[in-house]
Amino acid sequence: MEPYGATDVEPAMIDRGKIKQKKMGILILIASILLSGFYLWFSWRRYQGIAESEAIMLAQSLTAMLHSEHIMALSGGPEDLDKAEYTSTRTSLMQLMETANPIHFAHIMGMQNDKIVILADSEPTDSPDYSPPGQIYTEASEEDFTLLHSGKTVLTKPSTDRWGTWISVLVPVFSLGSQEAIAIFVIDYSAAEWFSRIWAQMIP
Repeated sequence: MEPYGATDVEPAMIDRGKIKQKKMGILILIASILLSGFYLWFSWRRYQGIAESEAIMLAQSLTAMLHSEHIMALSGGPEDLDKAEYTSTRTSLMQLMETANPIHFAHIMGMQNDKIVILADSEPTDSPDYSPPGQIYTEASEEDFTLLHSGKTVLTKPSTDRWGTWISVLVPVFSLGSQEAIAIFVIDYSAAEWFSRIWAQMIP
């Protein structure tokens, strides 16, 4: 004969055991999601840091290939079209585009009448994206103006202008024997392609 109440206690104990198992399973699931999220965030930051460092190093090395004396000779106007220095600078920019595939645009900007203008760019003259010398860069930010005085290399967050949405590296160009920036060398990466390349590295 079974003790009184045994049939009532045992099912209750079983139910409590199932509830504990469910709670434990939920806690393990939450912990797994948090750990996975942290790992993905850490991986994203790591690959983003690598991409930023590589872009900055590339921009700085490309800047070293430009002739600052040629850039100093540019006035930022239509008259530059007849200058050998302008032709030489544009040729250098166009050659850079042939060797650096991820880069969409390369251009040099300078100051004229308190406005930032494009001195030379990498686009062929028959391209709809071509900028003639002296074209005002109306999308210039405070950061662009500050860079001409700070002399620091900057990698921007995604920003949109008339040509698209870009992540850009801005490198000051100095005159020979001086720490005064005379222009800014800019390389533009498509923001969409920039992030897709990071995701491609994270997929494995």
